[in-house]
Amino acid sequence: MLDTTKFLPPTVAPPTRPLSILQSIRAARRNVLELIPELAYRQPMVSGRMGARWHMVQDPVALRRWRFAASFSTTSKTIQNQR
Repeated sequence: MLDTTKFLPPTVAPPTRPLSILQSIRAARRNVLELIPELAYRQPMVSGRMGARWHMVQDPVALRRWRFAASFSTTSKTIQNQR
């Protein structure tokens, strides 16, 4: 018999507040999608700090602009690899 139930992909409940370093490590081991804060689903860009500063960009226009700018940037590591 054909199963007519709808397929629902697994979901992750996003954290409503910033995770501590230990909570982030645990979440990353379980499912890396648990690290994405709830705010990232509502705002085009989210920034934070956990040891180092991080940014999460969701806005399509900003992503295109960033990719375009990144294609022209060179770092010292890139220059060393070209020699």
